[in-house]
Amino acid sequence: MLTYEEFYGINPQCKMIRASYGIEYSDEEIKATLDNFGLREGIDYDYLGSDDEVARSAAETISRGEVIGWFQGGSEIGPRALGNRSILLDIADPLSNTYANKVKRRQWWRPSAATMLE
Repeated sequence: MLTYEEFYGINPQCKMIRASYGIEYSDEEIKATLDNFGLREGIDYDYLGSDDEVARSAAETISRGEVIGWFQGGSEIGPRALGNRSILLDIADPLSNTYANKVKRRQWWRPSAATMLE
């Protein structure tokens, strides 16, 4: 980095504003994909209009021990899910990490990153 600055006079430091520069999909594109897989609104999935509805539904689903495939915004860069493409489940369940590793086809010993609101 120092060589880059000394020879070219360019400071290589930059501020990362976000990590989700990947492809985004419209509601219509997502619905068309769900339809192509034979999934039916109201039976296999629900369309939720507001952030409050999404948060409430996600919390209720997780509290029943069910798993959520979270998909929103642009896909992220880097080796870790940062919230736009995630598996959400009840981390208090001792088998949840085992289940997540099975879904992701990872080794049994891989950890999951538990998060919660303050």
